[in-house]
Amino acid sequence: MVQSSLGIFDDKQAREAAIRGQKKAEEAAHEAWKEQAREAIYTTATTRSRFIVDDVWPNIKGDVFTHDLRAMGSLMTQAVKHGWIERTKEYRPSSRKSSHSNPRVVWKSLLFTGVML
Repeated sequence: MVQSSLGIFDDKQAREAAIRGQKKAEEAAHEAWKEQAREAIYTTATTRSRFIVDDVWPNIKGDVFTHDLRAMGSLMTQAVKHGWIERTKEYRPSSRKSSHSNPRVVWKSLLFTGVML
């Protein structure tokens, strides 16, 4: 049986599900990882005028981990609320092998004070 496509697409419900998934992943993430990830976002935002989340990962220091990498999405949303970054309408392909070059949001730093090249 082929399921009809009517009723399976809903932008609002899809976005709400994404937010719930990010929040659930963040709640389950280790506190030490969350702290290091927040610091990595801040560091990236102070050293780059524009970046994707792939640029944040190398700035996570120490031997910390989380089992669900979607937690980073919730922390990026928090960084927006803190006034560190804002979402642009631009996308760049991910360089992470596991992401298969999927498009990633380009974030604009609101903290970067260096010379833009």
